[in-house]
Amino acid sequence: MQMIRTEKDICAEKELNQMNIQLIMKFEKVKYEHEQQICEAALYQDRKMLTIIYEKMKIIRSYPEIHEPMLTIEQEQKAIMKQHEVVI
Repeated sequence: MQMIRTEKDICAEKELNQMNIQLIMKFEKVKYEHEQQICEAALYQDRKMLTIIYEKMKIIRSYPEIHEPMLTIEQEQKAIMKQHEVVI
């Protein structure tokens, strides 16, 4: 009788251990998915911030006080690039 009880206890423990392993695996999967979502959210936030920054740059660049000097700088940069252009 004692052996049967002991055997049942061992089987119950094994089953419980197996369930614990399955539970741990599910928790690890949920943890991984959560970390992925956090990374994606951070990436989305970075993209959103960049979009906002670019929009602000466009607005600032449209001011006449800024627009004209920027055009001059761009023209000078193009001239410098053309001077250093190497034909292959």
